[in-house]
Amino acid sequence: MGELVGWRLSLEVLGILAAALTALFAVLLPPTDEHRPVPLDISLRTLGRQAVNRRALPLYAIGAMVVGAMVAVFNALGFRLEAAPYFLSATAVSLVFLTYLSGTVTSRLSGALVRRFGTRMPLVAGGVAMSVGALITLASPVALIVFGIVLITAGMFLAHATANAATARAGGSGRQHAVALYSVAYYVGSSAIGTIGAAAWTAGGWMALAGLVAALGLLVVGASVKVRD
Repeated sequence: MGELVGWRLSLEVLGILAAALTALFAVLLPPTDEHRPVPLDISLRTLGRQAVNRRALPLYAIGAMVVGAMVAVFNALGFRLEAAPYFLSATAVSLVFLTYLSGTVTSRLSGALVRRFGTRMPLVAGGVAMSVGALITLASPVALIVFGIVLITAGMFLAHATANAATARAGGSGRQHAVALYSVAYYVGSSAIGTIGAAAWTAGGWMALAGLVAALGLLVVGASVKVRD
C-alpha cells in the first residue's frame, strides 16, 4: 500500500485496522474469573525477590539480548536492501518479514526440546543460530542474506520461548512477578540494543551490525550455562 498510495495513507489504514481488531478482541475476550487482589506491599516484596532471583537473572538477560538483536537487524535491513547494489522496492523488502514464520515453528518446538534435552540445549541452539545467521548475512547474494535472517529469527524465538517458560518455573510462587520482569527486560532490551544496533549500522555498516548480533548470540550461549533445568 505504501508504494501505491503513500506511507501516510497506508499508516492510517493500518491504524484503523488495528483499532477494529482491538475492539473485536475486547468483545470476544472471555470474562476473567473473580480473584482476590494481592495487597500492594506483598506484591512489591515479591517483585523485589524476583528482581534478585539468581535462577531468573540469566533468563532476563537472554530475553533482553535475543529480542534486542533481532530488532537491531530488522531496523537496518530495509536500509541495506533498498540501497546499492540491491535497490529492492519497499514491497520486496517487506516480504523479508515472512521469515517470522520460522519463529512460529521454533516456538512450537521449544517445549518438546526442553522435555527431551532440558532447558539449556534450546537456549544454546538459539544463540548459536543467531550468531551463525548473522555471519551468513555478510554474504552478498540476497538469498543468503534472507537465509541468515531466517536463522536469526528462528534462533531468537527458540531462545525466547524457552527462556520465558523457564522464567515462570524459576519464579516458583512468584511466577507472575518473574514473568513480568522478564517482559520488562525483553522490551528494555529491544529499545536499548535496537538503539545500539542503529549506532553500529551508522558507524560501520552491516559488518558492524552483524558483528554485534553474532556477539550477542555468543553471550546468549554463555548466559545459558548459568540456567538451571
